[in-house]
Amino acid sequence: VPCFKLGLRLGPAIVQQFHQSQRNGFYVRVLERGEVAAGDTVAIMQRDPGGISIAQLYRARFFQPDPMLLRRAAEHPATSTEWRGELLEGLD
Repeated sequence: VPCFKLGLRLGPAIVQQFHQSQRNGFYVRVLERGEVAAGDTVAIMQRDPGGISIAQLYRARFFQPDPMLLRRAAEHPATSTEWRGELLEGLD
């Protein structure tokens, strides 16, 4: 779901519009604390060959329910405990 900060900056309607557009941007996982500034390079260090894209996951969670995909994502070792619970919610 889009970050609430969009709503604070651009008004409350933007969050729903952003959600309905299914253009969810990109997500990163912070592995090490540090600073990133404008102009810094961000690189993909490793890509999971059997991974699930954020776009696939977003559609499966909010628009076209896909219990098998949601379960697969929840069981992936890179999925956080918080997300795991949200992905499995309502599947059983």
